[in-house]
Amino acid sequence: EQEAYDKAINIYQNLIIIRPGRERAYLRLAEVYILQNQTDRALEVLKKGSSKTRSKKIKKQYKEVKKQYKKVKDTGQQIEKEAWKNKGKRRKMRRKS
Repeated sequence: EQEAYDKAINIYQNLIIIRPGRERAYLRLAEVYILQNQTDRALEVLKKGSSKTRSKKIKKQYKEVKKQYKKVKDTGQQIEKEAWKNKGKRRKMRRKS
């Protein structure tokens, strides 16, 4: 599976080099990165694609991915905060026993 992702990344990167004005290569490359949970890279690709192509579609995708990434990141931070809070409660309970 990883080999297929690597091959797709290579193909889309080469397409961008050959034809930097094609929006589809940026969108597909970002999609591959998202599938691999490499959202930071996907955002970089979409940002670059937006400036190179002036594509509204890429700009829209960038905003959507960034919004979803922020939501996931915020949720993860909230879960982590709750876990630390609960860990502290468990320690207090053990001390009382």
